[in-house]
Amino acid sequence: MALIDRDRLVCIGKVIDAHGLHGELKVKPFTEAPSSYEPGAEVIVDAGKGLRRLAVRHMRNAGALWIVGLEGVTERDAALDLKGAELLLDRSLLRPLEAGEYFLDDLIGCDVEDMQGTPLGRVAGVIETGANDVLAVATEAGETLVPMTDEVVKQVDVAARRIRISPLPGLFDADA
Repeated sequence: MALIDRDRLVCIGKVIDAHGLHGELKVKPFTEAPSSYEPGAEVIVDAGKGLRRLAVRHMRNAGALWIVGLEGVTERDAALDLKGAELLLDRSLLRPLEAGEYFLDDLIGCDVEDMQGTPLGRVAGVIETGANDVLAVATEAGETLVPMTDEVVKQVDVAARRIRISPLPGLFDADA
């Protein structure tokens, strides 16, 4: 079996919960193209216990979520064990990104600076909310949450590992 290079993987969905009694998973998709979940396609599952390759049995839309069946996950308890797991694909299997598009995983580790180039911190994580995503930016004073809105985030340059923002008043003040 070939080794899995974690650096080449992109998270395409997260297991929210089990669905039904036969091992199906409720998945929040992070990709617009459901071809990642076509029967026979292989996904890599990261449930915090190492990476596993599993073939997709079936997938169907369920509103904002997808119901996904994976080979080897045929009982509710096995599906519950995957709650919170990330479903990953090799970048080479995804469609090429358009100008201005990026994977949320690629933002982690980017330097954050204001529009004058003053360093503010580094992205430690991305929080997905219902309204908009939020950058968790590690600073010398702790962590600052930066909304990923057009008003705040002005430039994302993944290749340069830099995000330029126009911070909201008080967002990066030492006593905020």
